[in-house]
Amino acid sequence: MFGFVVVVLRSQKCDGFMVGSNKTDVSIGAVNILHEGPEEYKNIWQKVRSMWSYIYDHYYDKYDWFHIGGDDLYLIPENLRLYLESEEIQTAANGGVYLPDGTETTQVPLFLGRRFAYQGDMEDIFNSGGSGYTMNKAALKTLVVEALPNIMPHRHTFSEDTMVAKLLKNFNVYPYETKDETGGERYMPFMPGHHYGYRMPPNKKDDWYAKYSINIKEGLDHCAAKSVAFHYVKDNDMKRLYAYLYHLCPDDEKRQIFAAAAEQEHRLKPFASQWHYLIWVSVLLLCFIIFISFAKLPKKQQRRRKELLDDSSLQEPLLII
Repeated sequence: MFGFVVVVLRSQKCDGFMVGSNKTDVSIGAVNILHEGPEEYKNIWQKVRSMWSYIYDHYYDKYDWFHIGGDDLYLIPENLRLYLESEEIQTAANGGVYLPDGTETTQVPLFLGRRFAYQGDMEDIFNSGGSGYTMNKAALKTLVVEALPNIMPHRHTFSEDTMVAKLLKNFNVYPYETKDETGGERYMPFMPGHHYGYRMPPNKKDDWYAKYSINIKEGLDHCAAKSVAFHYVKDNDMKRLYAYLYHLCPDDEKRQIFAAAAEQEHRLKPFASQWHYLIWVSVLLLCFIIFISFAKLPKKQQRRRKELLDDSSLQEPLLII
C-alpha cells in the first residue's frame, strides 16, 4: 500500500515517472531492471547503475531533466520545475553567461542536489542520495555513456551517491550549489521538523550532519521557501505532507499545526529578534557601568552627594562631581 501511495503522490504532478524494481507492474510504472550482483542494500550502486542506463536508453529524448530518489523521498515537482526553469539554472546550463535562445547545439552538464562534504573534506563533495539528485541531459549522457562503462563498473557498495559524484568528477562535472538567494537549502536530507529544530553542536566532529554540511543555517532559515525535496518521509507522513502542501487539511488541524509551530518558535527564540536581545544587553551593561562608577566614589564624596540630594531647600540644579 505504501508503495502505491508514493506513486500516486509523485506521478500525478511529474511529466514522467517510473519505478526501478525487481518486478514489472505496468499499473504503477514499475520495471524489473536487472543488475549485477545480489539483491541487497550493500549492492545499491549496481542497482543505480542499471537504473540510469535504463533511463538513458528509454527516456533521454523525451525529457530535459531527470531526478532519482528512494521510496522515502517526498518531492515537490512544482518547486523543482520552477527552479529548473529559473534564469540561474537556464544560464548555467548554457555556459553561465547567456540565457539559451533555442539555437544551442551543446549543453553544460548540471548535477543538482544537496551538497555534502565527505567527512568534512571540501575536496570531496557529493550530492546526498537521501533527497535525491537531479541531472540535465548533458550530465546524464556523461554519466551513462562515458563514466559508467569505464570507471569501477563492477564495484559493489551501498554509497551510490558518492560513486556518482566520483565518476562525474573525472569529467569535470561537480555538484552544483543549489541554495536559494537567502542561503536556504532546497534539497533536504530529513523531515521538515528535524531541520526546523536542528542546532549546530559546539564541535562539528560530534555530529555527522554538522561535519558533512556546508555553511548551513538554522531554524526557519535552514530550508528554502521553495524547497524541492525531503527525506525519511514514510507511511502517513507522506500523505500528511501532501495534505499540508496542497491545502487539504481541515481547519482545526491547521490551527493545531500553527499553534505547535508558534510554541516551538517561542521556545527556540526567547527574544522576538536580535534587536531585542541587543537592547537588553545594552541596558544591563549601562546599569553595571553606573553601579561601578558610583561604587568607586570616595566615601566622603558619597556622603556629601547624599546630603545634597536630601536637602529639599535646594531650588537650583546642581552639578555633582
